Amino acid sequence: MCAQTIRSGGRIVANAPRGIGHWVWAERSPSGDAILAQWSAECEVPIAYRIRRGVLTAYGSPESVALGWLPSGEALIHYPSGPCGGSQVGRGIYAVPQKGSPRLIRRTPRLAQYLMWGG
Repeated sequence: MCAQTIRSGGRIVANAPRGIGHWVWAERSPSGDAILAQWSAECEVPIAYRIRRGVLTAYGSPESVALGWLPSGEALIHYPSGPCGGSQVGRGIYAVPQKGSPRLIRRTPRLAQYLMWGG
């Protein structure tokens, strides 16, 4: 992974989204068909992305934090600002399927920060 590209096996799987920023980290899904990646946008605003077949899909805006993958293949995403920050969901940590609605895992306090979900 470079600041502006994510590579796998020597080939570019994602370029930077529009705007100023850089990739922070990326992780392949349990099935291997998608990548969860964290973009740090201008002013260090975090935006989580799912990358599948070269297509970038942002998880809400302006703020979303990629925490990792659940064994089911759902992305674990923290929305730190909730609806006041422009998100369509309330503040908290959600399991987000590729298709369908996010499922609340845990409400989070205002301004709370969480790190990658590891295992």
